Amino acid sequence: MVILAEDASPATKETFEKAARGVSVIFLGTKEQLGKAVGKPARAVLCVKDAGLAQAIIKAVNTSKMEAGGNHVRPEQIADQVRGDG
Repeated sequence: MVILAEDASPATKETFEKAARGVSVIFLGTKEQLGKAVGKPARAVLCVKDAGLAQAIIKAVNTSKMEAGGNHVRPEQIADQVRGDG
């Protein structure tokens, strides 16, 4: 799975979308939020290699969007849900 920050540059988005053939790509939060969600500095892209973790993230994103009435969700919320903290 590839997670791209919504504020990533168009070139970054294009590069990773093309490279992610057959892999889920989701757009989630800002670069600052993505970095914070994984305890790192700002980053435009996160790649998840573990299939179980990727499924948990997808489930958490879908659940959060439903709860938020289709509005944006924060990566920190998703990270908390996947860890079982939220």
